[in-house]
This record gives sequence, structure tokens and C-alpha cells, in this order.
Amino acid sequence: MVENLVILKSINDSKESIAKLPRVSSKIYSMNYKVHKILEKSLIEHEIAEEILEENDINEIFDKVVSLYDWYNQIPNNEKLKFEGINVLGLMDTAEFHIFLMKKLYELSIIHKILKKEKPKKIITNSSFLGFIKSFPNFQDLKYDVIFESETGNMVYSKIEIKFNIGKLAISFNISRKFYGKLKSLLEMLVCNFKNLWVDLELSKDTILLLEINPSEYSKLLRELSKKFKQIVLLNNRRSPVWNLSSIRILTETKTKVLSLERILTNEEKKNLNQMSKNYIQILEKIWKTSDISDIFMIEGISFWNQIKDEIFETMKSRISWYLKLIYSTKKYLTKSQIQCVLLLNVVGETEKAILSQINKKIPSIMLEHGFANYIEETSRHDILSMYSLFPDKIAVWGPVQKEYLQKKHRISDDRIILSGSPRHDDFFDSVPSQSKTEKKIILLCPTPIVENSGHQSTRLHTKFEFFLKRIVEIIKSLDNIELIVKLHPGNEQHNQEIKRILHNIDPKLPIFHIKPIKEIMQRSDLVLSISPQGSTPSTIILESLILKKPIINVVLDGKFYDFSYEKQNAVMTINYNQDLKKIILKILNDHKYRDNLLLNGQNFLKTYLSNHGRASECLANNLIKLNS
Repeated sequence: MVENLVILKSINDSKESIAKLPRVSSKIYSMNYKVHKILEKSLIEHEIAEEILEENDINEIFDKVVSLYDWYNQIPNNEKLKFEGINVLGLMDTAEFHIFLMKKLYELSIIHKILKKEKPKKIITNSSFLGFIKSFPNFQDLKYDVIFESETGNMVYSKIEIKFNIGKLAISFNISRKFYGKLKSLLEMLVCNFKNLWVDLELSKDTILLLEINPSEYSKLLRELSKKFKQIVLLNNRRSPVWNLSSIRILTETKTKVLSLERILTNEEKKNLNQMSKNYIQILEKIWKTSDISDIFMIEGISFWNQIKDEIFETMKSRISWYLKLIYSTKKYLTKSQIQCVLLLNVVGETEKAILSQINKKIPSIMLEHGFANYIEETSRHDILSMYSLFPDKIAVWGPVQKEYLQKKHRISDDRIILSGSPRHDDFFDSVPSQSKTEKKIILLCPTPIVENSGHQSTRLHTKFEFFLKRIVEIIKSLDNIELIVKLHPGNEQHNQEIKRILHNIDPKLPIFHIKPIKEIMQRSDLVLSISPQGSTPSTIILESLILKKPIINVVLDGKFYDFSYEKQNAVMTINYNQDLKKIILKILNDHKYRDNLLLNGQNFLKTYLSNHGRASECLANNLIKLNS
């Protein structure tokens, strides 16, 4: 038993803030890497709170979050929240909801276990944790003090990250979702009007509808589809289909049309939907106040509804108007158009949910795999993140390894699986390695950011990551005629910002790229260095390196290695973070026999893992035509 228990989610590193921390008869816990670093720098003794969780605890949290994917259907009177037969709460992006809940339950479980272990007389913590503590059985009478205010958790997609490069400098900042929508609409209006890219809503043609597809990544696929279908239509509500010159060019060349939901609606319809959204907000307020929802959100006999309900309500309040327009406009378009099939990359996004819930069941929908999947039995718990079990129709996979996994693990029938290969990598096979303009050899560093969707975002993992980044730069600087460049993961993960900060502090002149195409950067590299926080989630960078015939070192930070297919064939040099990296780099760069053997193994792996090299787009397009014949 301790006198005073201090649990910190946030603290600034000013002397005044540090002075507020009680030291006498106190035990201090840091809840995350940032707090740990501040306390460590201030020489304040503390424990890392996350380490109280065991692997089974994290798995239980993950499984609980997955079980709540359809929580909105369990709410009393949920029929009142339906519009055109669709529950508006269910349109929230499932991946966004997953991360939000994972953060909450991760913190709740840590605090609960600490309280049971320490049995304090008094707890001193951040304001956002008080709700958790007061909800715990046997701890309601605990004395407490709030030492620092802390922000409540916001939904991931409430802010949109804008990314670009100025030369070798990666720039990024966040803007509100609403403001981003206005900028996107303005850009599309200017470009689509000028280039005649809008779909003609009065002209009915046999159409393939593509959801949230990046034209610059799938240029060959669009070209192949344009040969097969009378009309290709893109519906992109997240990233605009005309976001760069490459995308505009491919849309123009293939005569692909852009669908804007705002253009479908008349002014009168928009006015009516805005009024309806007010009614739905009132219904939501009433349900939130009068319905017993707390039992839905229970873990270990503890309800955490009170700790999440305000964030969910405010998020839905700000989005209901958009959700009603999304449902109404997609229904209106689907009723008027002649959709032959729908192609999408995931089934959990807002756009995808709206379309899939309303298309005629006779219209085939195809989910195209878009990431390097290497699931085995040991890692199968997390394959829900690839949405296999959430999708009832056809899945286009990259090769026989994934096909066999789907058949054995999920009992997916052969007629539901299309062995297409990867259309986004077709042009990788056409690439000719470019020569460096200098005599220096180039090492491309591709750090995969730590994400929170599996609950393995520990302080120790962040510490290893920072240590290894510093070590890499130090090693490269010690070698003659070698240049280091960095390509960040293209996603919007928060850890990307931390990676940039660390690297900039080490070397402000280090070239860091965020949105520049990976193929362009990798082509002129001599060696690729991938950082994998978790051995269970290999990066697509691995596959891309093998296609471009670049040797790759995959550094696994958590020290967990799995019997993936590329490991069995020795296609990748996979190492622990504390191995002699300098020695390994020099061996690959200077031992040509060893390097050539590694590359040969990589090509052999590609033959067994990836189907239809360079012609996956053609194969997929042909399969889509067969579905409609």
C-alpha cells in the first residue's frame, strides 16, 4: 500500500510543473513515452505504467474492441437512428472507432491494475482519468487530486493531416475535417470543370464504380478498366481523385469520371437534409440521456460508457449532416445509374459502408487487397484489421499465400477469391533502376510508425525506436561515400511526427520524404533499411524492395520473429535491433556474392507469393468482366 499514487498522462517539462509533483510518500507512474521522457530528464524516479499489462491483457482489450464494432445495433430504440434503413451511428469509420476504443481501454486497464496492486490512500492524476477511477468498484471512496488538466481523446479523423515536401524537407500540419472538405470541394470544382471530369448524372452507361481509389497508384488498372467498361466512376470522399497532376493526367487519359455527392443533391434536398440532421441530433441527445447504454460497454465488470459517450456524441453531432447527405445522395445515384460492379480497398470506411449497404445484392463487389499480408496462425487474431471476415463478397488477393490462408482460416470458398496479383505494383515491374548522380551509395530508411490498433504502443518500444534511429544515423555518418535518405509511411499516424522530430534533432539536413512516390526514391537506392516495430506486421516496403531488386534489411524492434513465407525463403535479411548493423550493411554493400544470393532468393519468393507480375491490372479487369457476363 502506498500513501500517494501519481498517475500521469500528460505533463509539461517546465520547472513549475515538475515542482508540483509530490515526492514524499509517493509513487509515480508514467502512462506514455512522452511523460516518461520528461520524468527521466528531470531525474524523477518513476515506473512505466504500461508494463503492468501482460500479453493476455492486451489481447483481451483487442478482442473486446472488435466485439463492439456493431455496438450501435445494441442500443435501445436504435430504429429511431436509422435513415433510409441505415443506422447513422454505423457509418462512422470502423478503423477510427477501433483506435479510439483501444486507447481508452488500454488506459482503463492499466489504471485499474495499478490501483489493485498499489491500494493507495490517495491518487493524484490528470483530469481525464478521474472518470475511470470513479467507475471502478471498490475505489469510489478514494481521495484524489487533479494535478494537471489533460485533453480528452478525439477521433482520429476529426483532423486531416496535410502533407507535402519543400525540397528535402517534409512539411505536415492538421486542419479541421470541415475545412478540409471545403478545400477539397474547391479543388475539384476548378479541376473537374476545366478538364470535363464530372460524371454526367443524366447519361446512363454501364459503369464500374471505384471507391476511394488513388488514380496515381492505380494508373494501369484504370487503363485496363477503360478498355472493358463503358464508364469508370470514382467516388473519393477522403482523398480527392484530382489531388496531384499525375492523377489528373490518368483520369483524363482514361476518360474516368469523378462523382461528387454535393452535385447530386438539389438545393432543396440539401436544405431538407440539414433540417433533418437537427432532428436526428435531438433523437441522439434523448437516447444518450435516457437509454441504458452502459452495459454494452463493459470490461471486467466495469462500464466505460461515461468515459467515451461525450466524444462519440460530439463526433456524431458534427457529422450527422454529412452522413445523411452521404446516404441520400449515394442512394439517388445508385438508383439512376447502371452499376455493373463495385471495386474498393476496404469495407469499414464511411464511403464504403454507404455504398455497400445500398447496392443491389446482385451487383458484385470486390475488395482489392492493398497491403503486404503475411498472416499465419500466430498472428491471425489481428487479421480482422484486413477486414477478411467483415466482407461477404469477393476478395482479390495478391497471390497463393493469401488465398490459402483465407481458405484454411476463414473457410472462404474458391469462387469468392480472385487471384489477381497487385495492380498498384504493376509499374514496379517496368521500372529501370536509375543511376545516382553521385558516387555515393544511397541507403533508404523506411521506418514503419508505431500504431495503436493492436495495443502494442509501449514506452519500451518507443525507446527502442528512438535509440535505433540515432544509431542508424551515427553508423551511416561513420561510413565513407554513403548517403542516408528517409521515406516516411504515407499514412497519418501520430508517430510519424515523432520520427521526424527525432531525425531533425539528429541531423537537420537529413532528406526526409513523406508523399513522394516510394518507387521513385527506391529506384535510386542501393540498400533499403526497414524498421518494423512489431515482427508480426511486415511492411509493404519489403515486397516493393524485392520487386525493384533492392536488398533489404528488416529490423524488428520487439524481438519477435515469425515463420513468414519470405523468411522461409531467406528473401529478406531480418535482424534484431541490437545486432551489429554496421557489419551487416557493409557485407551487403561490398560482398557481391552474398548480395546477389539475397536478391535471387527475393525473386524466388516473388514467384511463389505474388501472382501476375506486371499484369495484375489486366488480370483483375478480365475477372471483373467475367462477373458481369
